[in-house]
Amino acid sequence: MKLRLSRYTVPTLVLGLSSLFIFMVPSMAQAIAPPSTCTWTGGGSDSNFSTAANWSGCNSAAPVANAGDSLIFDSTNLIAYTYINNDITNLSLGSITFQGSNSNYYNYTITGNAITLSSGIVVGSSDSPKFDAGLTLTASQSFTGGGGIFLGDATSTPTLNVGTYTLTIGSGSDTTSLLNGYGAIAGSGSLVVQSGSTLSLDGASSGWTGSITAEGTASIWGQAGGFGSHSSVTILSGAFICLGGFNGADFSANLTIGGTDAIYTADSCGHGGPPAYDTTASVNFTGTVTLTADTTIYTVGTVTVSGPLNGNFTLGLDSGEVGNLVIDSSNNQSGTGNSTVTSAVQVTTVAAGDNQPSLQVGVAANQEYVIDGVRGDTEVYSGGLLKGTGTVEGLSVDLGGTVAPGHSPGCLTVNGGGLLEAGTYQAELDGTTACTGYDQLVVTGSGSTINLTGGTLTVTVDSGFKITNGQTFEIINNQAGGAITGQLSYNGTALPEGSTFTVNGVVFKISYQGGGGNNVVLTVVSGAAAPNTGFGLADSNWSLMAGMTTLSALTLLILARRYNRLAYNK
Repeated sequence: MKLRLSRYTVPTLVLGLSSLFIFMVPSMAQAIAPPSTCTWTGGGSDSNFSTAANWSGCNSAAPVANAGDSLIFDSTNLIAYTYINNDITNLSLGSITFQGSNSNYYNYTITGNAITLSSGIVVGSSDSPKFDAGLTLTASQSFTGGGGIFLGDATSTPTLNVGTYTLTIGSGSDTTSLLNGYGAIAGSGSLVVQSGSTLSLDGASSGWTGSITAEGTASIWGQAGGFGSHSSVTILSGAFICLGGFNGADFSANLTIGGTDAIYTADSCGHGGPPAYDTTASVNFTGTVTLTADTTIYTVGTVTVSGPLNGNFTLGLDSGEVGNLVIDSSNNQSGTGNSTVTSAVQVTTVAAGDNQPSLQVGVAANQEYVIDGVRGDTEVYSGGLLKGTGTVEGLSVDLGGTVAPGHSPGCLTVNGGGLLEAGTYQAELDGTTACTGYDQLVVTGSGSTINLTGGTLTVTVDSGFKITNGQTFEIINNQAGGAITGQLSYNGTALPEGSTFTVNGVVFKISYQGGGGNNVVLTVVSGAAAPNTGFGLADSNWSLMAGMTTLSALTLLILARRYNRLAYNK
């Protein structure tokens, strides 16, 4: 059959299609509408995301599940902490902005369904919103703006899943904080904390395998469970990491770090986040520790490095700390540059001219304190070392502590506060003049006391110094005048008045009443070489000297006869 079209057929089809298109346009327009910016007004009868009356500016009445809308929350007019509920399933957003200034610091808490995010969070400097709902990143992005972002509370443990992306905390001069006090970090992506910003990892994040980098003056706070099983933490110069709540737990991440005060433990960062940090916060670094600069640790607990230790820099305790740093090579420690990494010494120098007699000093374990200026009462704890040519107002050297005057050698003055030497006095002998040739402690001030009970003496004779019998060394110059209490020991043997001890074959006698009275003086009594006058050689080699004398006489006789012959021939 042959189809025949009338002259009305085409116009009819055009008209029908046009009508259909007109009806389709609104729905097509809705489907291809660009993401909108939705501002929360809270004008509805509930706090749900899906309630249109709670929003303004949305293309739709409320945010749409997969539209990529951006949300704005303004806290200026809040009169209480405000909880809002995301009841929209699969809500995928562009960005979230928290803004405004609330004099009472009221903020928003978002609860309900998890949110996916592609363009980050901006949080005003007066805002600190909290997410009880989970967050999942779908692209690399930043949390910026100067305020703080909290994950969860005591009743909720949301997860921030960074996926495989990089999350940057802060930007430029921002001081943004991300705190997961109760929440968790997941995924394999990385966290970068920019200068001035803070990352707090207090929650349990055992499934996170990403890395962390702290830049500029950034800080990272964390407890044992917060760091997950990530592969590396890098603390660049100027930044620091604060570890608390470990209670002796292992820090297994590979740590690259450099700079003074780069590692803190316990609550020394001023952080009281949940749960409370323990006071000692002993930490065992079992991963690889790589130093990129001289690095110090601020701790009152014990920090143990049992993993590989790399880098040709020093690792030690911060000035004034009484904690401990242990380099434990028993746990398969095999890094590079270990021969030049000092395991537990932090050197602090008080320069000549730096005179602060009221400033007390504590020389902690694993510290070397060099005082060339003036300081107040000074105590050397077990494991500490005091050196220098300056003055301290009083000196107590505890059992296990050490004082070694000078810079090899030299004199250190104790002015008025007395000397209590229960530790070790290292005396170096390199000449016969005090302060330039051998070490001396000078105790001044009327009424100053000297108590040597429990003290230990070590004596080192420089290999280039020709020590001889009869030489004296006044190692404690008691200008205070009073009698000395107690006595020193050498190699575990007590040294009462007049007793002797032997150093490399040289016998010294000690007196606590020498040098004009009540000074500690060492006298060489035997074993040293006698002065070389030349007669010793003649006495021990008489046959050689007789032969040399005869030869000299014959030589003089021949020269005399030759002189006479020459004179006669003239």
